[in-house]
Amino acid sequence: MDAVFTDIESWLGAIGVWAYVVAPLIMATVSILPIPAEVPAMANGMLFGPAAGTLVTWVGAMAGAWVSYEIARWCRSPLASRVTDEATIAKVERLVDNAGWWGLLVLRLIPVVAFTALNWASGLVGVPRGRFLWTT
Repeated sequence: MDAVFTDIESWLGAIGVWAYVVAPLIMATVSILPIPAEVPAMANGMLFGPAAGTLVTWVGAMAGAWVSYEIARWCRSPLASRVTDEATIAKVERLVDNAGWWGLLVLRLIPVVAFTALNWASGLVGVPRGRFLWTT
């Protein structure tokens, strides 16, 4: 595992100032795809230090979360109508509305709920954009 961190750190260090562009893009990609984000997040901390590494990681993760949410939101109607009926869709929408922002925030704080899955699910079930961004 140390070799992975060393390789990532060496590669990002070798590209110089472009690392501040590439590292958030890597985090965004990891946030969109269902793969663990721990390795690039730790590499960011090692390369940029605790404060800048946290910022780079947060910016990339937020960007990726928003992209996956928007894609899911765009695909929502065609996908939902193929998978289930209108009554089920309405029931899920009521459940999301009743849970409010705190319901999504609680899900974000549960370690076993995957960040990426919650991003995609939020778009699919119609979580309002502002609520999604605030709780993310």
